Amino acid sequence: TANLIFNITKTKNGTFSIDSSGNIQLAAGKRLDYESTSQYTVEVTCADTSSSGLTATAQVTVNVLGVNEHHPVFVPQPFVPVSELTAVGTTLATVTASDADDGSDGQVTYKLINFLDTFALDRDSGEIV
Repeated sequence: TANLIFNITKTKNGTFSIDSSGNIQLAAGKRLDYESTSQYTVEVTCADTSSSGLTATAQVTVNVLGVNEHHPVFVPQPFVPVSELTAVGTTLATVTASDADDGSDGQVTYKLINFLDTFALDRDSGEIV
């Protein structure tokens, strides 16, 4: 039976560690953030401690999966005065929000909860008519 020693020889900022069985894990005190780094390359070296002294190196790619972790944030809107003579279908205002998540998790849609019989809201553009 060979006695093997595993070492991580290259990783970004010490993000990962490796145990004596060769299992790669997130290093203590580190966290993953898909929005800042979605993929890591970890270089692992394995050395045989027997008299042969053989070694091998492997590149391991770690893909970080994004999660929906950010709430949408609205851009503050000033008060919008509307005349009672305003024609139906006139755009009154456009609400805008953003979400720091990537991909579909960062897409914002809008929904009007009150005054459904008075106003309409475009779910994609945020336009209120």
